[in-house]
Amino acid sequence: MAYYALKNYLTTKTAILDRGPGLESPFTNWIRAVPWSIPVPTPLQLVVEENGKLLPFYENPIPVMKASLLETIREAGVDNIVDYAVEITNPFDGKIYNDYRAINIIGAIEAIDENLSDGEELDDSGSGLGGKFYDEIILDESKIKDQLLFRLAEKLSFIVISDSIRNAIIEKFSDESFYFKPLFEEDDDDYDEDDW
Repeated sequence: MAYYALKNYLTTKTAILDRGPGLESPFTNWIRAVPWSIPVPTPLQLVVEENGKLLPFYENPIPVMKASLLETIREAGVDNIVDYAVEITNPFDGKIYNDYRAINIIGAIEAIDENLSDGEELDDSGSGLGGKFYDEIILDESKIKDQLLFRLAEKLSFIVISDSIRNAIIEKFSDESFYFKPLFEEDDDDYDEDDW
């Protein structure tokens, strides 16, 4: 099966959202793939910072999806998303949007096959920003099992989706709003991707 990192596709014509409200520290990180231990105040208030067309999906700073996109993903079999009401205000035209949801994806999988993937350790030089830089990522499908959507434990900013979820999204939404970065399981020989 093929897998992809789900990313939004920003252009000069798309709206950019602000970083969100100054919430307590547990809410400053939406990518840990664990449930919140305290209640989330809703609706979360977001503001359009740069005017343009609102996308159906924003991956950061707070992951936000149009409600219809979330419904599409759930209908395709995803059951590990907790969602929260969002109110997006556009000060440029005065419009308020209530058809978006902030999402918290529960579950991170350590799925990179370190033996087959091409990467190198980064020298953090005391900055605390070490880790690994990958020229090529190969996934071990045996670790993923039947999970259709998850965060990649080795790179938590990556929302990984199966081919079936990608197809469901493309069927109902213009793929111009999304960027599906290929991630392949260990038996794929045709993968060649740079700049992770």
